[in-house]
Amino acid sequence: MNFIQYTVDAGASIAAVELGNEMYYGEGAVGARYPSVEDYLAEMTVWASTIRSRFPNLPIVIPVVFEGFFGDRNNRTGTWNAAVATWIQAHGPSNHSFHDAAQESTGTGTGTGTPQARYIVDGLQVHTYFFNGIDANPALDSPTYLCATTAEKGLLWGTVEGQSTMVGRLSGNESDFVRRMLSVPFDGYSNFTSQMSMFDRFRSKLGDHGGAVRPLTSFATEFNMIAYCGPSRLTWSHALWATTYAMLVRTDFALHQRTGSICMP
Repeated sequence: MNFIQYTVDAGASIAAVELGNEMYYGEGAVGARYPSVEDYLAEMTVWASTIRSRFPNLPIVIPVVFEGFFGDRNNRTGTWNAAVATWIQAHGPSNHSFHDAAQESTGTGTGTGTPQARYIVDGLQVHTYFFNGIDANPALDSPTYLCATTAEKGLLWGTVEGQSTMVGRLSGNESDFVRRMLSVPFDGYSNFTSQMSMFDRFRSKLGDHGGAVRPLTSFATEFNMIAYCGPSRLTWSHALWATTYAMLVRTDFALHQRTGSICMP
């Protein structure tokens, strides 16, 4: 809370406050503190209410599983979204009204627009990741995927060697690599749009309140290609890959309508 206040006092723009990062994995310290999604949601009820009380117009978002990639990793991820939807339904709409013209950047404005009731959170936070189409696509959690050795970590993370490898791949006899790599953002975008049913389920669970309740917004706070050890990582071709994907998502009006808009900070 003190950090939020510090940021507000500094005049920084705050898009939203996230209630944790990828809490659905439940690994390590997260799993020890929140053994189940119910444990996590019980504590987030307190946090969300406290943030709402002190910063009434600061959006709050909760992490949900991007089912197109992470949805079947374990039982926790497989049941996470349904539990979160039930939790939101059980804690809203509330009497914490939101004004359309409120100063969201600071979370302190009074606003002059038409007030709307709100859920306990204002949005859903998703992370979308895809393989890059060039480097090997090993199974998740394999030693290769995690770049287990020091040599792998030090050699190909955007180093001169990595850049040189990409130059070779994107020219000469291997020039098809550029076509393959830059086609993957379109595949990733197609994958993302194919998962719109997850947003539909949230909307169906929460119901239609005829504009009296502020709809949830979706935040894609992380998106990238998965190439932890590949020579494409952190190169100019990586930048083209990410830019293409971001432009596809940001400019799809129909997609924004179904998700309550997609914010990609």
